[in-house]
Amino acid sequence: MLRYRLLRSLLMAAVVMVAIPSAANAQAYASRVLSFDFNGGVAIPSGDLGNIAKLGPSFGFGADYWVSDLFGIRLEGNVDLLKGNEDNLTVSIPSPGGPSQSDISGAPNISLYHLTGGFDFDFINNPDSKFKFQVYVLGGAVFVNSQKVDFRDPSPGDTGDLGCDSPTGDCLIDWQDTYPQIRAGIRLGFEVGDCTPARARVCGEIGITGGAHQMFGKEDDSEPLAALYGESGFGSFRNFPVLLNIRINVL
Repeated sequence: MLRYRLLRSLLMAAVVMVAIPSAANAQAYASRVLSFDFNGGVAIPSGDLGNIAKLGPSFGFGADYWVSDLFGIRLEGNVDLLKGNEDNLTVSIPSPGGPSQSDISGAPNISLYHLTGGFDFDFINNPDSKFKFQVYVLGGAVFVNSQKVDFRDPSPGDTGDLGCDSPTGDCLIDWQDTYPQIRAGIRLGFEVGDCTPARARVCGEIGITGGAHQMFGKEDDSEPLAALYGESGFGSFRNFPVLLNIRINVL
């Protein structure tokens, strides 16, 4: 019992010794209260998603409430505009205006709308350094919205290789669903201007952010679109955005 009490006392003393300097540093270095950022770049689809889509532009915005200079609560929204992967098509989609026609040309494009929230961690807590190294971990939802392939075959008995239902010959292929997702990545930033709290109320920051969206879908939902590429439907899928980030810190 005495050994247990001694060990507990030593642990409590260690916690106090660490907590006091940390609190003092947080008070001394505290600068940001809120951060707002905008970003743009490219999203790179991977795996099964990469078989049916190519990279495309990505845009987003975010906001942080900084509990301390090391830890923030973050909300984020992003959209990825992926181009359909025409190189992998295994069926012939008839051009608009032909006798058997669709309403698009080429492979259908896919848009991903992300809404996430979570935590932002800043690993450089040094008032003399303008460099920032941050890690974010987020969770939320993604809405998948593919371009529709709306196909009507005037010869219902011969619908070709699009797999349209007989006897009507009508075919509507798309992928529109909402799924859970997680998002994680890093941000490398550099402060612009004088970011000393006593001298400024607003501070700028420019950086590069990269990470991954891991999305959890259902095979049946993506199967009609994947069939255009000779693929089966898939469950989880992912892409990797690489973005230029402009941030405004409210001190």
